Amino acid sequence: MAERNPWALGPSGGEHCSPEERLDALRRAPFFADLDEGALAEVHGIARARGFVPAETVISAGSPADALLIVASGALRWSRPTAEGKDVVLDLLGPGDVCGSLPLLGDARQVDDVVGQTAGCVLVFGAPAFGAVLARYPSVTRRALETVASRLEEAHEAIRRLSVATVEDRVAAVLGRLDLHLGRGAQGVRLPVTQEELAGMVGSTLETVNRALARLRRRGSIETGRGWVRVLRRDALTAGDGAG
Repeated sequence: MAERNPWALGPSGGEHCSPEERLDALRRAPFFADLDEGALAEVHGIARARGFVPAETVISAGSPADALLIVASGALRWSRPTAEGKDVVLDLLGPGDVCGSLPLLGDARQVDDVVGQTAGCVLVFGAPAFGAVLARYPSVTRRALETVASRLEEAHEAIRRLSVATVEDRVAAVLGRLDLHLGRGAQGVRLPVTQEELAGMVGSTLETVNRALARLRRRGSIETGRGWVRVLRRDALTAGDGAG
């Protein structure tokens, strides 16, 4: 029996995603955590669905902050351009994750690049649409502010980890988080992440990350292939000596 690839282009990819996937993404999105099913259905009616394909630019850094996006299916690569002209991969985004920004949230320009890692679909809120949501559901405003604060906290925590943790610990932490989030509870899902992207996320060189992955493979924690990593044992990700 052929292995199912949850990231392959299928009924949920291209230009469409199902209403069930869209509603599930809204349930997962932190902005809408306080809304009941009736309210979520109304928010769903306000949003616009947009498909994406691998390597397609969905948000471009420096462009006007005119769209807030919620991933409904597939995965997006979130990166930040540096002064040296390189892109640092910050994270992979999956269903329920929020990206982009609006003047309502305090931004005039988009700060980061968001590109299709796989095929999938996002829900798009322009400024008028999101303003209508905020006016109708005040709890969303509070949740939006909490999410912005949480992003700052996560950024500070990432800086702390880069300063004190070994490369192997950082790789293990990123893989564990991606497995829990993108795998959505499934066992042994192939995570669509390259070794180069992992190196960007943990702030290290490709060679050092390759050595860390080799140790995790020998431990039986993961297996790897071209453009993917599969976590076999989450409990063994951080069971080694942590040499980095």
